[in-house]
Amino acid sequence: MKKRKNGFTLIELLAVIVILAVIALISTPIIMNIIEESRKGAFKSSVQSIFSAYETYELKNNFEVEGKVDILDLPLTHKENFVSGKVYKDGSTIKIENVSNGAYCASGTLEELQITDGECKPPMPTLAEKISSLLGTIDTVIAADPDQNIRYAGNTNYVDNYISFNNEVWRIIGVFDGKVKIIRNEPITEMKWNEEEKSDWASSSLYNYLNTEYYNSIDSTYKNMVENATWRTGGWEKVSVMPQEIYEYEGTQPGIFSTSPITTGYVGLMSASDFGYASSGCYIGKQHTLAFYDNDTCRITNWMRDYSGWTLTIISHATASGFVVGGTGKLIDLYLTITSEIRPSIYLKKGVYVTGGTGTSSDPYTIVMD
Repeated sequence: MKKRKNGFTLIELLAVIVILAVIALISTPIIMNIIEESRKGAFKSSVQSIFSAYETYELKNNFEVEGKVDILDLPLTHKENFVSGKVYKDGSTIKIENVSNGAYCASGTLEELQITDGECKPPMPTLAEKISSLLGTIDTVIAADPDQNIRYAGNTNYVDNYISFNNEVWRIIGVFDGKVKIIRNEPITEMKWNEEEKSDWASSSLYNYLNTEYYNSIDSTYKNMVENATWRTGGWEKVSVMPQEIYEYEGTQPGIFSTSPITTGYVGLMSASDFGYASSGCYIGKQHTLAFYDNDTCRITNWMRDYSGWTLTIISHATASGFVVGGTGKLIDLYLTITSEIRPSIYLKKGVYVTGGTGTSSDPYTIVMD
């Protein structure tokens, strides 16, 4: 009888191969995950060194550091670990922004560090930053009034200030103290400025309607973007006034029934000065008062020329009169108890970001709240 030779049968070999394959299938992801976590941990340790390097940088610059600093300008021992990134002081807290090594991206504070896979995405600009970046690059974005607020001005066909808000078309008036002021492109209704012969915006029937019923009708996503803002609700004794003059009076000259030319609220109207500064031909040239804005020069270069209806501005010496944009494109005075078109205006919060669009009528800006 022949003895069996030592070794594995084909079946035994196949069984071993299957077992090894199963082990590899189970262990490979675990090993790869350990390697990935190790790499991410090493990146995190490198990032943490940025915070102490920034403190050293501050010390060397006598704590006179302004704005965001490129991390590659810091005294880091291993700059080769990074591709890009910024570091800055927010109050007393050091923050980093879009710090990258090409494989990971880090942002936040030392205590709350957020690390994501992949390269850093460019930060979205706020709407105010987007508009401010256009100043001086296109003719329709100008720093206009005495406070150098940024405004859109020019022929409506060339002013790319369209924005989608509340699933409707609105237009951007400008940037005021970091907040963007917008106005609905189409009127919502016709109403009296006030049911009573009384030129106080805070107690007017229109203020009450806009800040209750209308405000509550705004979609919650967009409602969260609306600032409870300060509005200049004063006025002047006549409509024969220059834009820069009425802008000042709106903030300093209360009406007969008002104790202050300043009112807070979520929803308001455009001001007479908004209408005046929207005409590049007549604001920049300072050729005509608002009462003569229906001439060819003013009208053609005014993107608000067809925005007939009530403004927020009052006739300060009268008990019940205010500024209205007439059908011919100039400002007139009208009794507050007479109905006229209503185009709501609001201020957006500073934390509203641009997500898309170019501002044209066919491609309006789209926005999101931080």
